[in-house]
Amino acid sequence: MNNTSLTNAERKIMEIIWKHKELSNIEITNIADEDTSWSRHTVKTYTNSLTEKGMLGVNQISQRKIKYYAIVSKEKYLASATGNHLRKNYKKLSYMVAGLINNEQVSDEEIRELQQLIRDYKENMDA
Repeated sequence: MNNTSLTNAERKIMEIIWKHKELSNIEITNIADEDTSWSRHTVKTYTNSLTEKGMLGVNQISQRKIKYYAIVSKEKYLASATGNHLRKNYKKLSYMVAGLINNEQVSDEEIRELQQLIRDYKENMDA
């Protein structure tokens, strides 16, 4: 999943699928209709685009019924998107972390979690 960027609409479709696991275009349209006025055709355009990007898989239920499921987990997508953002906007990871820490109140617990992540990463690198 290299450099897969999603439009806001595609992200909304993915959020729906991540939450509900496997849905048809009609089901996606009904769920999305709570916040949008998308037609089934509009949703089909987005699901086709997401399938081409490798984000969605297709489960052929019958000749006329298709259900879509996420190939890429939300966690994996967010990690990739964060990495892409980091590469575009910061020269180093340390600059990004410093920027976040300087602009947010960071709890002692969050600092311990970051330290544990660094320790775990180092252990995996040495293994």
